[in-house]
Amino acid sequence: MKIVIDKESPVSIHTQIYSVFENRILSGVFEPETKLPSLRKMCKDIGVSHMTMVRVYEDLEKNGLVEKIHGRGTYVKSQFRNMSPAQMEQCIDMKAIEREKSGVDKWQDDLSDYVSAAGFRFNNNLKHTQDGINLSVSCLGPHLTPARHVLDTFMKNEALLDRINGPYPPIEGLDVMREAACRLLAQRNVDAEIEQTLITVGSQQAISLVAKTYIGPGDVVVVSAPTYPGVLDVFKNRGAIIVEVPVDAEGLDTMALLSVCEAHSVKMVYTMPSFHNPTGVVMSMERKKALLELADYFNFLILEDDVFGQLAYDGSTLPLKALDESGRVIYILGFSKIYGHAFRLSVITADRKLLLKVASAKSSSDGGVPIINQLIMAGFIGSDGQKHYLTDLTSQLKNVRDRLYSVMKKTFPDYVQVEKPRGGMVFWLTFPKDFNCNLLHYKCIEKHRINFLPGEFCYNSRSGRHQMRLCFTNVEGDVFADAIRKIAGLVDEVYEISQLY
Repeated sequence: MKIVIDKESPVSIHTQIYSVFENRILSGVFEPETKLPSLRKMCKDIGVSHMTMVRVYEDLEKNGLVEKIHGRGTYVKSQFRNMSPAQMEQCIDMKAIEREKSGVDKWQDDLSDYVSAAGFRFNNNLKHTQDGINLSVSCLGPHLTPARHVLDTFMKNEALLDRINGPYPPIEGLDVMREAACRLLAQRNVDAEIEQTLITVGSQQAISLVAKTYIGPGDVVVVSAPTYPGVLDVFKNRGAIIVEVPVDAEGLDTMALLSVCEAHSVKMVYTMPSFHNPTGVVMSMERKKALLELADYFNFLILEDDVFGQLAYDGSTLPLKALDESGRVIYILGFSKIYGHAFRLSVITADRKLLLKVASAKSSSDGGVPIINQLIMAGFIGSDGQKHYLTDLTSQLKNVRDRLYSVMKKTFPDYVQVEKPRGGMVFWLTFPKDFNCNLLHYKCIEKHRINFLPGEFCYNSRSGRHQMRLCFTNVEGDVFADAIRKIAGLVDEVYEISQLY
């Protein structure tokens, strides 16, 4: 591993090094029972004192991330179970035997890399079970996606079919797709001309491109607490300083953000005003106006992620971008969640000067979004079929949300708080502070092959262990309800164990 430290950064060298190790462990780059490099090697590679590295390793052990075994070294600890030193040694020996059998060369372990954190979906603890029930990924299940309808619409459009064998697409996207994106943006009350749009391979790439363009080592990025886990990995890999601001019933706490802005030079605020992921909260109009005023006064950018905005069950929402008069907001609207993840499309819209730099960054990342994906989606967006589909989907999912919310309120113990989202795809659950949702997650997978997203992944700080996110749109309603009963059946048992430790 290669750790590059910034001696000019306001963040201490100890904290910079510790953060790299913590990110690698929590995101799964370092698997459980992996041996950490020796202190001597790290001191030599990074160019720091022995005492600095000793403090880093001691803090990792103090926070339960590693286990020091006398005479053997320091090893990554399992996130789901507490092992005795004897059990750790036995596990380490078994891994060594497996490694010897597999024939993996040591040079691969010693090869320097620059990965700070893996994408949270790459984490071994969250990988999907083949025959289980996956409630961790926020997406539409195959029983809801309109993929066949979208394809049928495309196949009937001779003009679009003739363009499949055309030249390489422009970096910004095909004009026909960007025009379709403008139609969809208009449905969200965002006015944009074609020159103000950039088509990307999903919202994750859109976030990454904006971060690649405007965020570098030492830049301060504000996120909500909790937030979408995927954005944390992006900013960490850019070397940003991530500062969390709480979310309440009105969305991002702008008074808390004001305090942050007075203490730090904020470069960007990442926010999801419409059906916030993971809480489902909608930012109030007062907070939206306050956020835009803060952006003007303290001179920072706002990255608005509108991944769930089209799925409104109790009244539509107005994006920040629709109120943006200063061009501070870079707005991302996703297609994949609503119209099918098979197509992997999103659009970025922003002031031309801001977007030009993002397009430049994209030109060095890929050769443009696949033509066929753009043509297929362009034929569907704005059609009568798309409008009818969206109306039917929101009506259907509202009924599903109401039914499953009722099931959860009846099934879970009274000490479990279940948030009823006004839109989107997820429920956010909060348990007592001393409850361990990581342990519940482990038991759900072990006993029932049910997967969900532990709340800890939604925080940059080591918070959220008593919270969890459940997606209710990925499986049939009856399957979800049955899974809830099985999860609830483990809650009291896990709570008793949690209180002991």
